[in-house]
Order: sequence, then structure tokens, then C-alpha cells
Amino acid sequence: STLDVAVYNLGRQNIIDAIINARNRGVRVRMVGDVDESVTQGYQIIFRTNIPFSVGNPSGIQHNKFAIADGRFVIMGTGNLTDTDLMMNNNNFAIIESVSLANSYTKEFEQMFYGKYAAKKSPRVTNRNHRINFTDLELYFSPYDGEDSMNRMIELVNQAKREINYMIFAYTHDELTSALIRA
Repeated sequence: STLDVAVYNLGRQNIIDAIINARNRGVRVRMVGDVDESVTQGYQIIFRTNIPFSVGNPSGIQHNKFAIADGRFVIMGTGNLTDTDLMMNNNNFAIIESVSLANSYTKEFEQMFYGKYAAKKSPRVTNRNHRINFTDLELYFSPYDGEDSMNRMIELVNQAKREINYMIFAYTHDELTSALIRA
């Protein structure tokens, strides 16, 4: 019945087609994206469909990559919806069924959909901690949760007893680097 999609790069044709087909089936589809990407072919195809699409954040990057389906499924990850990010680059994606998590993502989505990007956003998620299938999950959104999320990562590194495994493209945070070296 509903599909909210936050994208940065959008170029994978079968995903573009799926979004359009969902709208054509009567699904309420809404999208948010980055203003600098609005000239790309994927964005232009969606714009021609009249799917509501808010683009913003001229002072930074709207870099979210998530979708909420039917208020209960969250699809999120590090990859863009492009051939390169889905078929060549190392990225990760998760599909999580959780009404509470979907509600938190929807609150974040709606800030951007209604024009609040980056520093204009305010904390809307009142429940950072979620329990999903006996697994604890913590949710942080930047920029307003950026410091809290970094402090939590450093805390977890400092508390590690046996091993630390992580995947990262690039980081420049001196305190996290120091905590990893100490560990």
C-alpha cells in the first residue's frame, strides 16, 4: 500500500521500473533524494512519472539509502541503487521486518520529504533501541545523531573482549582510530 524511498544515486533500471510499477498498481510512492543528482537519468525518469519526489540539501549530500514498504519492512544499506553499487562494489543491504523500526525510518523520511534536510532536521526518533527477533538493534541518523553514534562505536570498541570486525570505505575519526589501535 505504501513505499517511501530515500536515494542518493539512482540508475538501476529494474529498480526504477519496480518503483514506477508499484505506483501504477496503486501503491502510494514517495521519494527523497539529493539536489545534485536531480540531473541524472534515473531521477529524470522518476520526475516524468509525477511520483512525489523531494530533492534537497544543497549544502551537503542527502546520502540516505533506505526504503520503507507498507509501514513494516525497512530496506537499508550502504549501496546506491545503481548497477555499479549493486553488481560490482562491496556494499551491504538489510531487509528488516519491524513496525517499530519502520515507524522510526518514516519519521526521518518525512522530515526530508517536507523539506528538512541536513542541519534543518531535528531528532524525531524517540525509540533508538529496537528488539527484532531476539536481536537488539540501535538506530542513529545523522547529522543530529552523529556524535552519539560515534561515541557508541568507540564505547563498543573499548568494551570488546575478543575481536572487532568492521567494514568501512573511509574514515577520518581520530578517536575511533585510537580506540581501534588500543584494542
